[in-house]
Amino acid sequence: MTKLDQSPDYEVNLPSMDQMDRMMQANVAQEKAIDAILKSGINFGTGTNSTQVKALTRKVGEILSEGSVDQETLKRVTYALDRTSVTIWNSAEDVAAAMIAEMEGQDRALALGKLRQYKD
Repeated sequence: MTKLDQSPDYEVNLPSMDQMDRMMQANVAQEKAIDAILKSGINFGTGTNSTQVKALTRKVGEILSEGSVDQETLKRVTYALDRTSVTIWNSAEDVAAAMIAEMEGQDRALALGKLRQYKD
């Protein structure tokens, strides 16, 4: 037994199996969504075809919905992805990185956006 275990303030709250299942479903969905972006064939660097982006956005939304991703994250990611039809990106990898940041939270997306400003 460690000293930490002996502390009266030591408390561990393990997630339930249902919570673990939902977290894993969301993680798998996020990976599938990123894979869909990377394999989309869309050239984000030359301006994009809005029809292709809308189809990809719909597909990513469906993937995330099936994976128990919360509605706020789903809306944020699909909005950001749909906006790529009016912005120019260096690559699909950059778009995928931005979507990963969106999935992690608005603060991460803002931080990545600031980094992109200084990178280019």
